Amino acid sequence: MHKALKIASGVLLGLLVIGAGEPTWLYLASEDSGVMGEATIGPTPACPVGRVGEVCPPGHIAISAVMTRRGWPGVAAVVHTGADGRFRVRLAPGQYTLHVLHSPWHPPLPYLRQSAIPVRVRAHAYTSVTVGFDSGIR
Repeated sequence: MHKALKIASGVLLGLLVIGAGEPTWLYLASEDSGVMGEATIGPTPACPVGRVGEVCPPGHIAISAVMTRRGWPGVAAVVHTGADGRFRVRLAPGQYTLHVLHSPWHPPLPYLRQSAIPVRVRAHAYTSVTVGFDSGIR
């Protein structure tokens, strides 16, 4: 898994270099469209075992990720969450993929539920995304 992360990082860096020229659509991003979301992890030590009727909110973690746009060989945006796991990125309407590059832990835990998340950004709206990690606590 660690080797896969290095390979993915290298590929994405290469895409960034290849697509270094900024396309026209990048300038079309407005204050009212993009992606917002959070990186969550669960179960947490406070609620390691779920019980019927018990609500156990997930924890939040800091991650790094990039957004790529379908049909363009480059990085559309770089995402860094705070310790609260939240992020917000302005993007023009279109089809994107969020690629998780780094979390504060090393494999095999926590398990990243989905490392490439497809996202559709619509005009005048922010699309909500959750990047989920499984802590392995049982």
